[in-house]
Amino acid sequence: GLVSYISEDESVSIMVNEEDHLRIQTMGVGIPMMDLYRKADAIDDMLESEVDYAFDEKYGYLTSCPTNVGTGLRASVMLHLPALTFGSRIQPLSANLSRFGFTLRGIYGEGSVPLGHIYQLSNQLTLGQTEEEIINNLDELKERIVEEEVEMRSWLESEHLLEVKDSVYRSYGLLKHAYRMSLKEAAKCLSDLKLGTDLNLIELEGFRFQKWIQLIQPAFIKMR
Repeated sequence: GLVSYISEDESVSIMVNEEDHLRIQTMGVGIPMMDLYRKADAIDDMLESEVDYAFDEKYGYLTSCPTNVGTGLRASVMLHLPALTFGSRIQPLSANLSRFGFTLRGIYGEGSVPLGHIYQLSNQLTLGQTEEEIINNLDELKERIVEEEVEMRSWLESEHLLEVKDSVYRSYGLLKHAYRMSLKEAAKCLSDLKLGTDLNLIELEGFRFQKWIQLIQPAFIKMR
């Protein structure tokens, strides 16, 4: 059966018998991707000293799902892209990324909805590249997408300022006064506020987008 081991600070988890036979996950906020990889690699070395992995010289690690053969590495970054979404740029951007072996999808990965205009950028190719190449390419693509988002936000300010302001303040009103709200609507409203604070259209003391996106998730609501 499926077994999960989670570190006390929840930054590391090890899943056994899931989609991959063995999956080591390291996560962080504002931490360089290479540092997270080195952390996972150290855990991997520790496990490999005790466990015999199924490894093939041609196809790499056979402990992974067939879609992850080779290095077995899936590297992901979460990106908040409201301006690119507004400008209908996500679809063509996603199509271009797939040509380079990367994918842009929802917050929970394959088949999921991009709640709150948050997208997950991750590699699709795990065979034929080293771990370092995968991570460096991902970092480079991330920077390009961030640059495009910044450019699109400048376009929004110059061409659609009234529309953006209206969305920001409508969402503020809904979040402040509504009694019931779906997850999708709440995430959209929080995304509007994040864009509004980023563009200095609204001042909200202590507003933490990442914290609130987490707190509105069903499991966190049940826990509270």
